Amino acid sequence: MPRMTHAAPAQKVVASTLASAVATIVVWAMNTYALEPDMPDYIVGAVLTVCTAISGYLTPPARRDTIADA
Repeated sequence: MPRMTHAAPAQKVVASTLASAVATIVVWAMNTYALEPDMPDYIVGAVLTVCTAISGYLTPPARRDTIADA
């Protein structure tokens, strides 16, 4: 497994994590305040998966996100 040159997480990982957290809060708010009945669990999972994948794909890698030479 490749090793990064620093201990901080990659920029793509941070962006995907934040997108998942924001999507979770949005889905919770919609289920609590806007939707009747609540969204099914499989739809919530799909929304979170798509948000995470899109944010990870669209976020460019940072300059510091390099792999250390072996």
